[in-house]
Amino acid sequence: MTKQPLPRSLILCLCSTLIACQSESNTPAETASIPRPVKTFTVTEHNDEKSFSLPAVIEAVDQSELSFQVDGMLTKLELTKGAAVKKGDVLAKLDQREFRNALVRAKADFELAKANFERAQTLGGQNAIAEATIDERKAAFDNSRARLNSAQKNLEDSVLRAPYDAVVADFHVESFKTIRSNTPIVTLQTAGMNYAVVQVPASLVIFSEQITITASNIHLDAAPSIEIPALIGDYASLADPVTQTYEARFSFPNQEGLNILPGMTGTLKARYTMKTPQTSSGFEIPLAAVVADSDKTFIWVIEQDNTVTRRYVEIALSSEGNPKVTSGLADGETIVAAGATYLIEGASIRRYER
Repeated sequence: MTKQPLPRSLILCLCSTLIACQSESNTPAETASIPRPVKTFTVTEHNDEKSFSLPAVIEAVDQSELSFQVDGMLTKLELTKGAAVKKGDVLAKLDQREFRNALVRAKADFELAKANFERAQTLGGQNAIAEATIDERKAAFDNSRARLNSAQKNLEDSVLRAPYDAVVADFHVESFKTIRSNTPIVTLQTAGMNYAVVQVPASLVIFSEQITITASNIHLDAAPSIEIPALIGDYASLADPVTQTYEARFSFPNQEGLNILPGMTGTLKARYTMKTPQTSSGFEIPLAAVVADSDKTFIWVIEQDNTVTRRYVEIALSSEGNPKVTSGLADGETIVAAGATYLIEGASIRRYER
């Protein structure tokens, strides 16, 4: 869009007409002391709020498949599917007898090797034993200590515990079965938070840098009347080769009274604003807000104490023929929209509302 400077003659003509309407009975002192009723206008970027709705599938924020790190007989599954667990809760156990017996043997071997090594050190100090024998007993002591640590860890690994607060999604084995290490035992899903996974079309993704999501909610198909606030999480940078859409995840918390599970479906509804190309080129303002001063133009900016400050600005024409401030104003500032010709620097104003 090509910006055209607002013709100076047009500004002067229009502003002179407005000034001619000013009452001559008002002195500058009176104008400054008496709050003048004025219409106001807040300048904003041209952001049009829009909305979109996309089908969604619910996923757990985090999902883990847990397994034992040792072989053994599965003696007990502590919980059932759908059960809530806390970090550290026992999920399953292998037969403890073999692991405990192995630990007892390892402790005995360690104590014997320790005693032999200490005796060898004592004799070595008296030159009553060969240096090679001392080295052998030290190696035996080190090996026994390693076996003890391994036996202790194996006993700990024979109990499967929850690594975080979660929900038991599934068990993959049955009790009293021989289990090999790394065999999947249970699947956990994060408790409390969920993802609504949607496929975003390229027609939205291409403008993602200009889009700001102002609100997003998930409506589950099983409870469509309930609106659950959601927040944008991560999104894919590569398109699905078949659908040519981009996966995005919106996170939302569990809701009291609702048993929200992965695999459920719903609709994600979102509202967003998109900056238009003309946003960066200025702010359209009412014509009556523009005041001519010799060969310059200014507007009255309203301060927090409801007084006005003169602000010289650059003016151009919008595509609709309206004045547009191209420099000198910031988004969110409030200006005098009508009654500008009655004001002086520092004058008090009263916001006029019909």
